[in-house]
Amino acid sequence: MLEDMKDEELEHFPKGISDDIEKYATDYMLKFSRYIFTHRQGKQQYGYCTHCHSEFKTEGLRHNEETVCPDCKSKCKVKASGRGRKTLYDEAYFVYYEKSVKNPNAIIARGIYAIRNYTGDYHHIKTKCSVEYYYLFEIGNSVMFRKHHWPSMRFVKGKVHSNFDLWDHGNIVIGYCRDSIRKATKDTPFRYSTWESYDHKDMTEFFDLYAKYPKIEYLTKEGFKSIVEKKLDGYPTYRAVNWRGKTIFKILKIDKQDLKELKSQKVKLTFDFLKVFQDAKKHKWNLSTEEVVRVVNKHGHYYDTFVKLTELTSMKKLLNYFSKQYKDYNGTKKNRNYYSEDSVLLTYKDYIADCKKLNMNIKDEHVLFPKDLYSAHQNTLIQVKINEDGNKKYDQRIEDRVKELQNYVFQYNELQIRPAVSSKELVIEGTILHHCVAAHYTESYANGKTTIFLIRKVAEPDKPYFTMEMKDNKIIQVRGLRNCNPGKDVSEFVEAFKATKLQIKKSKAKIAVPA
Repeated sequence: MLEDMKDEELEHFPKGISDDIEKYATDYMLKFSRYIFTHRQGKQQYGYCTHCHSEFKTEGLRHNEETVCPDCKSKCKVKASGRGRKTLYDEAYFVYYEKSVKNPNAIIARGIYAIRNYTGDYHHIKTKCSVEYYYLFEIGNSVMFRKHHWPSMRFVKGKVHSNFDLWDHGNIVIGYCRDSIRKATKDTPFRYSTWESYDHKDMTEFFDLYAKYPKIEYLTKEGFKSIVEKKLDGYPTYRAVNWRGKTIFKILKIDKQDLKELKSQKVKLTFDFLKVFQDAKKHKWNLSTEEVVRVVNKHGHYYDTFVKLTELTSMKKLLNYFSKQYKDYNGTKKNRNYYSEDSVLLTYKDYIADCKKLNMNIKDEHVLFPKDLYSAHQNTLIQVKINEDGNKKYDQRIEDRVKELQNYVFQYNELQIRPAVSSKELVIEGTILHHCVAAHYTESYANGKTTIFLIRKVAEPDKPYFTMEMKDNKIIQVRGLRNCNPGKDVSEFVEAFKATKLQIKKSKAKIAVPA
């Protein structure tokens, strides 16, 4: 149920729109909205400036050209007064900050819609402003009130968030006034927030975060503003930061020596780095800062998988083994390449899974760390395929699934895609492309936990080219020969498939540079 704005909450805000706000709307947000309307009296052309409201003689100004008002020196666009202007109006949305009228330690902000409308009489045009959102920031409390139009006009309470995305349409310019923040925060606790170091949307989410966790100022002052920026951008935090911590050490969950090392190494802190760094200390992995960075950069996407593998051996040994396999294999093999160290990790994970299926002794160092992981994995794949005799039991389920998946059949340029029709086809796919689709995905595919599609060249419909996995209407991975990533042709094909079959849309935002 929507909770209406209370009178005591409204008391924090000044009544009406101040001259300063109207001036900011006119002179900054709608600075582009200045026109000279022309008309003729006999042979003489006259112009009227909508900014300074002066009229003057002109010579040969043409409709839609740009010129400068001779009186106020504003850059203006020329409009012939005899032309239709049913859609000639300019709009802006901006956030303006002020001190609370009620609480000297609080700051407020208002989201304001401004318009200059030239559809009627263009003489004496004024900027009209209306409040669409109210924001209240007090230490320990922050709230937003948005205008609710139905069934009656009123303001309702909600969590603080930027509304830039809602106003990003048409020709509306969006922005916020930084100078108003400077004046609003003066002599309040928010002057310590280090807001000057940030430029996040309209800054409402920053002040919401500071109101909840004032100690985040320590992060900025210690040179770790990247943590705050990632938090504001909505990145997963992995619980790596204690936002209620009273000291920088409590906030980052590290000790004095750790902080000294991170600062000396000039590490750009991220949540995933902190997570690995803290785990390394907790589990005594004995990783250097450089090795933690390597784990994050090389294996961050599959970190949980990496940690799971430490049940077999140490993190340091795994890290060195993956690095050596990647370098050795790419240096000595031709036409057979791991495309990243993550590829080695995933191959190793699948190899270990095969070893367990085959009851191999993974405590044996030669089994645990084969000299040539790729070759060892191919051998285990073959053995698993030989040992598996139950694939046929999945074929009826796969056949039923294929009927349900016909809507995804698609062709674009020289490529086509269709669902795999049997367990045998998956075996053939994996054997020719040298990946493990049959060994590890047949049962999941048959039971509807994942979906396997085959990408083929139209000219060679029976020859495996690339394999695609999709789950919950999202593409999980696309792999070709020896788990290679797709090239330009397949990437373009996958994007076309997404747009046509998965209806994925993208949007672009335009944000005015704040004053």
